[in-house]
Amino acid sequence: TQAREIGRRWGQPSATLVERMVSAAMELGFRKLLRYSDFCLVHVAYVYWMGAKGFAYALVHRKNDQRMIGQWHTVADIGPGCFARRFKQLVRDMNPGIHVPDSKWGFATGPGADSYVFRRFGAPRKAPKLWRARRCVTRILDGGADPVTLEDSSKFYRRWKRAMRQALVSCCGLSREAASIYGTQSLRRGGNTALWKAGATKVQRLQAGAWATPEMDDEYLQRSVELDIEFAREIEQRQA
Repeated sequence: TQAREIGRRWGQPSATLVERMVSAAMELGFRKLLRYSDFCLVHVAYVYWMGAKGFAYALVHRKNDQRMIGQWHTVADIGPGCFARRFKQLVRDMNPGIHVPDSKWGFATGPGADSYVFRRFGAPRKAPKLWRARRCVTRILDGGADPVTLEDSSKFYRRWKRAMRQALVSCCGLSREAASIYGTQSLRRGGNTALWKAGATKVQRLQAGAWATPEMDDEYLQRSVELDIEFAREIEQRQA
């Protein structure tokens, strides 16, 4: 519900480019159980556009991929306003002059086709540091030539985490205190729980999350009172 609401507000053309980028990272991370170090490596050159079907993208390396095999992920196009179409438009808007195939299948060409999708962002020097002024001063800081994860300090990771929490405050109505318990790992926990509720098998979840051991799948399932009461009700009905 939160991922959908963030996409509905920050994922639209009326939002700033930074808001749209943060929203896309959160939505993609939630859908595909990505770490911060995963979604930072999504590269335009390794996105294969499949017309009305959606798109596929390759991660050439993930934390547990010690053999550097890489993995392809797919995102389905389910109609107007869906994430797949908003992601495609974001890639176009962040890379003026790029050619992204529409009906035909293939890779993007032109300016920006050799860049990373998710980039550093912030305010120009001497700009006000108030978050309420973000629509005026916050902007993309580079062209995506290098992944954000190459930054030696944790400055940009902290900036991404603050922006994600702000999305929860602005789009989902959470208090800042409530949002402070969320981190980038929340995308994997929430996404894995959503897959489980949708009926995905353990094998499918392990493949999506690229976990080193089967036990980690259990660690990333989020229990809640609502889920427990639904389970209890099903058991009662079966026994009645």
